[in-house]
Amino acid sequence: MTGNLSENFRLVSTLIHFLQGAAFFIIGVIAIYIHENGGKAQEKLKFISPLAFIAAGAVSLLAIIIILGDWSFESAIAIMKIKPGFFIFMALSCVFMSAGFSGVLFAADKKKNKVWGYFYWIFIFSIAVLYALMHTRVNNAASAFVMANHIVMAGALAIALVFKITEFFAEKKIIRTLGIIFLLITSFQLLIYKESENSFKYEIVTIKSENGDTAKSPK
Repeated sequence: MTGNLSENFRLVSTLIHFLQGAAFFIIGVIAIYIHENGGKAQEKLKFISPLAFIAAGAVSLLAIIIILGDWSFESAIAIMKIKPGFFIFMALSCVFMSAGFSGVLFAADKKKNKVWGYFYWIFIFSIAVLYALMHTRVNNAASAFVMANHIVMAGALAIALVFKITEFFAEKKIIRTLGIIFLLITSFQLLIYKESENSFKYEIVTIKSENGDTAKSPK
């Protein structure tokens, strides 16, 4: 942890992207394994995918608390108020955990109540929406870079969801394969993403009074 606050924001953002990418990668690998080995493998590994979501969300929250707040939740909240846009990462972490818990409840329900399954997919769709909005939460200098990357992430994840939903109505191998491919594309984008130096960098604004005095304040 460094004393440079904007660098800490950048470090946490990059780390959270990596953790979320790792979760999607695990889910993609599990999907490939189930695709190749059938129903028995699905029953055996049914908890791994939702647990990967829970782990990614929980560790992301810990990263925010440890790196930004120096092990203090209150301090982390106070620091994020300086850059309110950063709260989107806390929202993402909570949605990841919510998706994970919904998936666990669905997998554990022997009667397979579809309500938890619906919540699981709704939360994943919410993740795609938050990715699409990410560029609105950073400095203007970095918005084009962030938008270009996150629209690809959001689009790939949304397409993967479309294929997954289509799979319920038409159980064809090509549909399942394409869904897995786009899920892995999402994961790779997240794994290699490096936050821009300008995303949360402070700007110095010069204020001049009527008598000619000047003062500088961070923006």
